[in-house]
Amino acid sequence: MIRPATLADYPKLIPLFQQALDNSPFTNKKLDLLHIQRLITVALATPNFFCEVVEVDGEITGVLGGSIYRNAWGALVASDIIFYATGGSGSLLRHFKAWAKSMDAEAIIVTDLSGNRRFNKLINCLGLSPVGKTFARIW
Repeated sequence: MIRPATLADYPKLIPLFQQALDNSPFTNKKLDLLHIQRLITVALATPNFFCEVVEVDGEITGVLGGSIYRNAWGALVASDIIFYATGGSGSLLRHFKAWAKSMDAEAIIVTDLSGNRRFNKLINCLGLSPVGKTFARIW
């Protein structure tokens, strides 16, 4: 089931955030629990933030958090902040796209740090396509 996240979800989100960190290029970082708690609190209290979870039998198996902002050209853009799921990725993305449209976003950006081909195929099936490249150096 896809549903809006709540503050009560915080303890259940920690293992998922840890998995996301462990599968990211930021593996040299320690999970900052206070930062995550603040981020979730702000996201849930602010209308320009999106935060939904996948829940299966009381366990949270996915999260997509994002925000909407104006880019340098004034375009309204919806972008993910955290997107990690062991199931239900497609449903989370559909909900995020619907939210972005309801917020009058002109573009949606979803970051893939995994390089997973299956995920890329899902992204393409949902109407998103690669645009440029992101280059990073992580210290």
